[in-house]
Amino acid sequence: MLSLSLSLCASRVPRSRAILRKESWRVLDRTGGRFLSAVVPAWKTLWRRPQLGLPPPLPHRHLSTSPDGGGNDPEPPVENPPALLSALTPEFRESLSGRGTLRRLRLRAIEEELLELQSDGFPLPEALDAQQWSELMDLPEKDLRVRYLDGAAQGPERGREALEEMGDELRAAREGITFTEKMFAGLRSEDEEAATPLSELVFRVQKEYDALRQEGELLPHTFKEIHLKELAEAESPRKIRGILEYLGEKRRRVLRSLIEKRAATVESRRNWDILLRERAEEKHLIYGLGNNCIMLRRYPQDMVLQESWKEVREFHSWGQPIVIDLAFMDLMRFKQAKSFIMRELTWAINENRNSFAPFAMYLCNFNPDSEKCRLIEEVHPRIRDPASPVYVTEKSYLELFPQKSLVYLTPNSPEEMEEFSHDQVYIVGGLVDKGLGLTNTTLAQAKRENIRHAKLPLRRYLG
Repeated sequence: MLSLSLSLCASRVPRSRAILRKESWRVLDRTGGRFLSAVVPAWKTLWRRPQLGLPPPLPHRHLSTSPDGGGNDPEPPVENPPALLSALTPEFRESLSGRGTLRRLRLRAIEEELLELQSDGFPLPEALDAQQWSELMDLPEKDLRVRYLDGAAQGPERGREALEEMGDELRAAREGITFTEKMFAGLRSEDEEAATPLSELVFRVQKEYDALRQEGELLPHTFKEIHLKELAEAESPRKIRGILEYLGEKRRRVLRSLIEKRAATVESRRNWDILLRERAEEKHLIYGLGNNCIMLRRYPQDMVLQESWKEVREFHSWGQPIVIDLAFMDLMRFKQAKSFIMRELTWAINENRNSFAPFAMYLCNFNPDSEKCRLIEEVHPRIRDPASPVYVTEKSYLELFPQKSLVYLTPNSPEEMEEFSHDQVYIVGGLVDKGLGLTNTTLAQAKRENIRHAKLPLRRYLG
């Protein structure tokens, strides 16, 4: 089965074919199975290029696994390869990797990454000395190597600083994370603790974490309390794996953002140099954006600021308030709370900002001691700024508005709202009750506070 899997991998990734066919069984016998943890990231990166939005692999000169650098399957040379690759003579490659197969495979992965970074426009250092190459070889994960190259491109001192900054991350990348019961203590309810013992939960999380590391996934080096809470609430190994893969995807996005940012900086400098050269050569006025033009350039952030101020001005006597009730945050599990904050609340804020006649949006009953409420401030860090289009308060809507003007919109109300009134303040419950059995929670809240309630006539008009 293992040989069949390796053959399938080789057929889908042609450039790994020579390594997989010639070295697979010999290396497996020598390393006791550790071969997979080194070779899987190399072919998995190539296999997942379309999913990650990366260009297809560039043609590459043959990178043999034999110490003498020879091979039977030469490949066409790369056009304009990175200058760093010119330093990799057979003798220098041998001094870096020695006869260890794992280090040879890591060197192969680094060469592939250099080609990929060059194709993405990432600024690479012109050269690395022997010590810098050795430091690069000691970094076990791609994003750490990219950050080191980013620092080395700015100078040797900055490269060493980057290496020092990733000290804790480097230790976690080499040794991995050992989950303990102490990390999950107090993060689960009594029902969850009765359903799954804490020791069993720790075993499941550690097992899936180690399995994903062996598959070459980029996993977090540290876990925040919110992430541990999600893992503690996971009911099966499949959900635990899904959470870990999601966190790994977030780490890949950060890496991709760094690459795109550096490439955009290089492109901007290149375009600026071209513009200065054209201005020096041109004896007449140059027309167009960035030159002589009667048009004023507006950036996206300018438009967002303008739309935000349009919504801020609604917090006056002429504005139409709308309230989102956060009193139910602690009734939801973290999965539902994240869905509410990252999807529904974010969508509501953006749509209200872009509306022609926006509401004055109030988030009432905010509990600063609730970690789920604090997640709102993490997702929207500027939500409490004076220029924010949303007003967050710990007060209840009963303290802000007259009780007779309040209308609680709940799908469980027997009364349908037939017309919209500008004199009423409508309340929407901040609750995602899917699978929680909280069907009549908002209706009970309205009745308990003696507030008029109604439901939108969705069935009548939408079916």
